[in-house]
Amino acid sequence: MTIKDFKENCKECYACVRACPVKALKVSEGQTEVIEEKCIFCGRCVVACTQKGKLAEPHIEKVKELLKGNTVVAILAPEHVASFYPIHPLKVQAGLIKLGFAEVQENILGEELIAPKYRELFKLEETIIRSTCPSVVEWVEKFYPELIPYLAPVVLPSVAHARLIKAQNNKAKVVFIGPCIALKAEIKNKDLDAVLTFDELKEMFKTGKINLAEMKVPEVKEKVSERSSLFGGMPREELGRRTLLDTDIRVVRSADEIDALMEAIRQKELKLKFIDALACNGCLDGPGMATNQPLFARKKIVGKYYGKNLKSKTSSESRAKNNTFPSIGLSRTFSDKKASFELPNEKELKEVLLLAKKEKPEDILNCGACGYGSCEETAIAIFQKLADWRVCYLYQKRLMWELIGQLKQTAITDSLTGFLNSTGFRKAVEREIKRSERYKSVFSLIIFDVDYFKLINDTYGHIKGDYLLSLIAQLLRKNLRETDVSARLGGDEFAIVLPEIIKTEGFAVAEKLREAIENFAFKPDGKERVQITISCGVAVYCPGSGEKADELMNFADKAMYKAKKTGRNRTCLASDQRGNNDK
Repeated sequence: MTIKDFKENCKECYACVRACPVKALKVSEGQTEVIEEKCIFCGRCVVACTQKGKLAEPHIEKVKELLKGNTVVAILAPEHVASFYPIHPLKVQAGLIKLGFAEVQENILGEELIAPKYRELFKLEETIIRSTCPSVVEWVEKFYPELIPYLAPVVLPSVAHARLIKAQNNKAKVVFIGPCIALKAEIKNKDLDAVLTFDELKEMFKTGKINLAEMKVPEVKEKVSERSSLFGGMPREELGRRTLLDTDIRVVRSADEIDALMEAIRQKELKLKFIDALACNGCLDGPGMATNQPLFARKKIVGKYYGKNLKSKTSSESRAKNNTFPSIGLSRTFSDKKASFELPNEKELKEVLLLAKKEKPEDILNCGACGYGSCEETAIAIFQKLADWRVCYLYQKRLMWELIGQLKQTAITDSLTGFLNSTGFRKAVEREIKRSERYKSVFSLIIFDVDYFKLINDTYGHIKGDYLLSLIAQLLRKNLRETDVSARLGGDEFAIVLPEIIKTEGFAVAEKLREAIENFAFKPDGKERVQITISCGVAVYCPGSGEKADELMNFADKAMYKAKKTGRNRTCLASDQRGNNDK
């Protein structure tokens, strides 16, 4: 696996999904994992994940094993000049020798080797897609296999360089060091034995206690470079005969643009001679650069160093003719790696959208927060079992507010009866007092409890006692208006607010409830009927009285206890509150 998942570090932020240009990530139970058959190894998910939930496959231990008893040659990408800045590049090379590498060569030579191949291809009247970016090659093979014939059948510069080293010494092992994560996938072809990013090399220097800043700059033998005449393996003299404004040449330096370009070529909307595509904004922008320098500064650093230290003495053409390099194979083939995922029909797509309550056109926002281009794309990924609606921020926000509403309701609701609890009922009384003051209307309040309820529990058990309370709740629902508010204050104590009901009418309602409960058949053992009675207290609120909710409930509560003291199974009116007279 070129990019490894570390799910224990995943924070469910889905930054990796938003960053991935081909959506090669599966979302399951809030965690993401790389789908290798879709991954182009561009490393954007690695850069996006600040929690290290996605990391390039580490090759440090592999390299350490290679350095034990083998002749190991390091191919060093020129971008190291910017990655290690302000450390002198020759100190970096000296550090590699101290780590145990037998030799350090710069990858400029690999570009020189493949340049003649590109020159030959450029002479042909055929479309050429530059194949020096492994991520672009993976993209074509996995998503646009129809365009494989357009890929330049030329090996990567690093592979060409590795083959040359092994042709010169068949026992040598080769380690490429650079900013490209996608190159790690190349070790399966055994040209490269390992690939280190600059991050990993810095880690090796750290654990090896090699302080590059304290090292002396070694003597430098005169070097000859063709870098000034090459453009990533493509001879500049060829491009120099044309202009990048030519309509048959397209330069792409962003993964975001590649897909649209490839689709246009597939649909024959474009006919191009040369497509110079890189998944990054040049290798200096690679995911393994390990530097905080801005891109323009990196370019300046690298350009200044090579312009000053490496002199071009021959053209790439004359050097190719005069070199003493052994003959190596520089051609390659490509394969169709397209992964097949079933697409939903219109009905199936609609059903998936409905799962996230996306029922109307206005519910389809296409905000892109989930990482997919549209709600439909997200639904397709869900249908393919590559994602779930957890990735949708707006859907999760809706669920959160619904949950908050449910929690608020739970906080004021009695779970046994479904009525308000004491907290909820007190708020209901406060609201009714405000309404009463505004509209100058009265309301009544009833409080009652079940006579000898403890005896019911002790005789038949708490389960039967709860069953009785639920039956009483059913009776209240049948005998009260929809505008009346019922509550279970705790234990066997109930309360009711009766809007627009004066005290005498409230007394009549309480009596109606008392008689209904007295007459219904409660058979806790399923055989004999046990008579149930209640004691009720009724109070009234009159506008202008200034009474608080607690005071009004206290009046009704005292009236209920008066009913208990005077024989139970009866209703008493509150007689000691202000506004006692009926309206």
